[in-house]
Amino acid sequence: MSQSSMDDAFSEAKKFFELDMADKMKVYFRLSPVFRGFEPSKGATHLTGDIKEAFNFGYEPEADPLNPSDDLEQYLATTPSGGRNVWPTDVPGLKGALFTYYAQVLALGRQMIKIFALALELPESYFDEAFKIPGALGRTLFYPSQPPASDLDDGTIGVAAHTDIECFTFLLQGPNVSCLQVLNKAGEWVEAPPIPGTLVMNIGDMLCRWTNNQFVSTVHRVINRTGESRQSMPIFFGPAYETPCDIYL
Repeated sequence: MSQSSMDDAFSEAKKFFELDMADKMKVYFRLSPVFRGFEPSKGATHLTGDIKEAFNFGYEPEADPLNPSDDLEQYLATTPSGGRNVWPTDVPGLKGALFTYYAQVLALGRQMIKIFALALELPESYFDEAFKIPGALGRTLFYPSQPPASDLDDGTIGVAAHTDIECFTFLLQGPNVSCLQVLNKAGEWVEAPPIPGTLVMNIGDMLCRWTNNQFVSTVHRVINRTGESRQSMPIFFGPAYETPCDIYL
């Protein structure tokens, strides 16, 4: 993983989130049949939900080091579950920066799934076929600054407690702002502060089901009490959407 690709992705995403709301809404995610694009925070288009803005993007062959191709139309014609990304014209560098980082995460994910196969005492290549065209949604997130708070209520929750749906998530956290919390086996919320040059990896519901709870989904939440804004970038890595999810054990 390249530190420069991480930095560039955050830099271009920051430019996008700093646009006027009207410009961001040009790529409003509900205008996309696959919900790609800008997702506002609560209060902008809806009254309930999390206190964050998001830009959603997904798999395209152009960003895949294993299956490189710039023929998006051919991919969409032959992949019913595929989707078209939307990109803001006001930040022309966003697509390249996100795809450069995304390509590195795809390569990492394909290596990690081999490690999970070995941990399950399966052949190393057991899952490979399912990840040739992975279901891998990316989100770049912006949490606005909020006044520091001591009491937990809906006004301090960046993202409510949840698990992710795919096999696992690679989360890149922006520096110096610690907001992520993970629920441990004792039922305690543990801080997961950003560490330079690292990713957080969460187990998702797909791998939990696939392995019959051999690997358990990570419950986590984001609470921004720091008084500062925060950026993060999760990539949700899973198999092709047509893959049967039979319980393996």
